[in-house]
Amino acid sequence: MKLLHIDSSILGTSSVSRQLSAETVAEFRESHPDATVEYLDLAIDTPNHFTADALGSKIGVQAQPTEAQARENARTQCPKSW
Repeated sequence: MKLLHIDSSILGTSSVSRQLSAETVAEFRESHPDATVEYLDLAIDTPNHFTADALGSKIGVQAQPTEAQARENARTQCPKSW
């Protein structure tokens, strides 16, 4: 079983939502000790706004992505562990 834990508050340790999600994940881990938990902090690793470069080669307009498209596509790929 896998769980994706996402935080997004910019308040860091002062964030109530971060505290609640951490408590929820801790309880989940207690009841599912074999589960894998992936963590994503959108306040630290914020994806770029969706642009033509992010879409680019994904819609079949061109055979090979440009350098900018390749960079955007690599940044938005889900890890293979998901």
